[in-house]
Amino acid sequence: MPIHRRYSFVVVVAVLLAWFVRIERVRACSGDEIPTRLPHVCGAEDGRLPDTVHIESALRARISVMLKRSPTFRTQCRRVAATPRLYIRVHVNGTVPDQRFRARTRILKFKSGVIIAEVELRTPWAPEEWIAHEFEHVLEQIDGVRIAELADKTGSVWRTSVDTFESERAIRAGRTVVEEVRRRHRATADGFVE
Repeated sequence: MPIHRRYSFVVVVAVLLAWFVRIERVRACSGDEIPTRLPHVCGAEDGRLPDTVHIESALRARISVMLKRSPTFRTQCRRVAATPRLYIRVHVNGTVPDQRFRARTRILKFKSGVIIAEVELRTPWAPEEWIAHEFEHVLEQIDGVRIAELADKTGSVWRTSVDTFESERAIRAGRTVVEEVRRRHRATADGFVE
């Protein structure tokens, strides 16, 4: 292996190790992370955040609400959990360079089949739409959607800059999750239901 390739490999491994050591894992059934009044979320297979998804602590409360109220987000999480060697890190980065973006995802694919997606949000406030939106971009990659090719041929995908793309699919997923999360309890004779 040439020196520059060996050096690149060592750097990538070191960065990945540092990244995984630094992050905080969210375990869906941990009492201090998911409110105890949500036992159906904690115990249900579709209410668990996959162990391969790492969420910054500032976003945990919002994530638990998304898990409780959004079937669309739970479906996204099931798909993420079912994808081997997929790791997602979600964190706040107030210094996202392009002010037009509220969130962005960088996806790294390795020959070994490992996929690492880093989801960066500009702020921790009202992140539901952007988390679901970015998760959908990850799922597009899992589904083998060739974003760059579609951007040149359809109106459902378009370029937002030289190397970034947007899709109707991700926009629709984000908006659907927001609607599901914001759905208010309505009063009934038997109590409150969603």
